[in-house]
Amino acid sequence: MKIYELTNSPSMPPIDLPTPSKKKNASFSMGCFWDSDARFGIKAGIISTRVGYTGGTSLNPAYHDIGDHIESVLLVYDPEIVTYQELLTTFWKGHNPTIPQERQYSSAIYFHDEDQRQLAFETKKRLQDDTFQGQIHTELITAGQFFTAESHHQKYYLKRYPDIMLDFSIMYPSDKDFINSTAAARINSYIGGFGSYRTLQYEIDSFGLSPTAMQKLIEIVRDWETQKAA
Repeated sequence: MKIYELTNSPSMPPIDLPTPSKKKNASFSMGCFWDSDARFGIKAGIISTRVGYTGGTSLNPAYHDIGDHIESVLLVYDPEIVTYQELLTTFWKGHNPTIPQERQYSSAIYFHDEDQRQLAFETKKRLQDDTFQGQIHTELITAGQFFTAESHHQKYYLKRYPDIMLDFSIMYPSDKDFINSTAAARINSYIGGFGSYRTLQYEIDSFGLSPTAMQKLIEIVRDWETQKAA
């Protein structure tokens, strides 16, 4: 499966400039892919995220014609910073796999190599034996073709804020490069309620945002922390 890369751009945010020496793919389904996108995008070592459809056999799935596919998130990550086991931990903690769902929102892990396959089966068995009371319905599937979802589903939470998106439209006129941006993935996560204001303070200057967009992002994260503390 292709590992997506950014094309060169003189206006790229600083966080998008480093090119990791190693990159790997991981993909998961755990309900609505908007939440999955944001849940994984905040993790250190995640290079990019994209949402789409996989796990089925129908050709050219779309949101309103998904066929037998499942809403999924495809990650590109740096294995020297985040391990696949850590990604699996985020997956299992991010939803309840014992609750049966309709096919579109099913729970699934798609393994891209033998190491991922072994870890997926091991963690599922261990959690079934030691943690979950009900039957785990998570499917373990060899990764196949991933169909990228429509543009308006990519970085869904970020796209709700045009004053921040304006900066990205300047930095990344190409939708493909926007989707592949680490800065976009992390900001989408902050806006979705993941990540803390303390962490944001350390990295906000690396996102390439204008003062106006930076202030808006700070306000959003502070509002989330106020809601969580209430």
